[in-house]
Formats: sequence, C-alpha cells, structure tokens
Amino acid sequence: MSIDGGLTALGGFLYQTVVALSLKADTFQAYDDAPHLQDDLETLLGFATDGTVRYEDVDQDITIKNVLHDGQPGYILVQVKYSSRFPRPSLNKSDMTEIMARLQASEEKVRAREQHVTAYSLLTNRPLTTGAEDVKRTSHLPFYTTSSLPERYGEERLRQFARRFGCINAEIEDGILRGIGDLLQRTTHPRYNGEPVITREMLIELFTGTQQAHMLSPEIVLEKSQQQLSNLFHMP
Repeated sequence: MSIDGGLTALGGFLYQTVVALSLKADTFQAYDDAPHLQDDLETLLGFATDGTVRYEDVDQDITIKNVLHDGQPGYILVQVKYSSRFPRPSLNKSDMTEIMARLQASEEKVRAREQHVTAYSLLTNRPLTTGAEDVKRTSHLPFYTTSSLPERYGEERLRQFARRFGCINAEIEDGILRGIGDLLQRTTHPRYNGEPVITREMLIELFTGTQQAHMLSPEIVLEKSQQQLSNLFHMP
C-alpha cells in the first residue's frame, strides 16, 4: 500500500470510529448539507439510543442489536463510507451494488445465528448518484441512508455530549482519543480488553473518568456554587 493509500485508510478508520462512538451521544443534531435525509439519520440515532451498538460485527462497520422494527427484534447493519477527497466523489450504482452485496452477506451470517436483520443503514460523507439511489430502492429491508454527512458531524456530537458534563476542550480531545484507542483494543483483542460494545456509560467515563458523572443542570450548578461559597466562608 502506498503512503497516500495508507493515509486514506487511516482517515476512513478514524471517521468510522468517531461516527460509531457518536451513535450513543444522546440527542439528534440536525445538519444542513442534505436536509431531505435528516429523517433517516434521526431514525437511526433513535434506534441506537435503545439498542446495543457494537463496532466491527458480522463483517459490518457497526451493528445495532435488539431493536424493535415493526414489532420485530433484530439487527440493523450499518456501513460507513468516507472520502478525504474534495469535492467528495459520488457513490455510484456500482458502489451501491457492492455495498448491498456486503450487507446481504452479513445478513446471512446473522440468520445463521437464528437471528434477524430488520434494516440496513449507510452513513457517508459522499453524495449518492441517481443510479445509487435506484439500487438502494431495491432493498427488501428498510435502508436508512444519510449522504453528504459533514466530516466532523460525529466529532461534534461527541463534543456537545461532553460539554453537557462540564468538560473543557482538552478533556474532550483526550476523551475522543481514548475512545478511538479503546475501540481498537477491544476489536483486536476482545478476550483481554472486553467486547467492542459502545454504551452511553462508556462515553461518560471516557470524558469524565467515571460512569457516575451527571450532566450539568441549573440545579447542580447552584448546588456546587453554594458548596464552594460555604467552603470559602468557613476557611480558617
């Protein structure tokens, strides 16, 4: 692999990992690049809130497990596609055909476990051609697609999540880097480092150092301020 090819692969890995982490970062945040696809993104994030988000599972970038879709529990298979080139090259009919083939192959693996796939998803910073949209419409399952996703969308979701716990920029940067490293270790050595499952509690610990931290609220800020004032006035 050339140096350029290696950097491209690394960029794709980092983008994919940050997007995976961000699926558990609470609330939906709208974006302006592709407003007609926001409903698909919001729906997927809703499933991620309640489901088990797993990194690198059944040959897919991300899976969301134990979600109910039309009353049926199962998996959502998620692929993440990234390009560092600008302008972003479109995903064409051939690209989407390959994506569909990979999703269907993973669906067979899930069926072999006597479980069900209830939907597919594609998250990408690249636009889709009309031919790619036509291929997507042939899916026998719901296919939640978000194209032209801003490059830093996942990172910004993580930043806003951390800020709600009172984290400063340096703590946020460290937390994101720890999350990337943690997922890499879990993916390559799950026996020693734990399964690559992403939880809200995991994110809280990455940014604050403990899973017991609470989001800042006016009540908490008032309580802490009163405690600090009390300590100040009772200092010897």
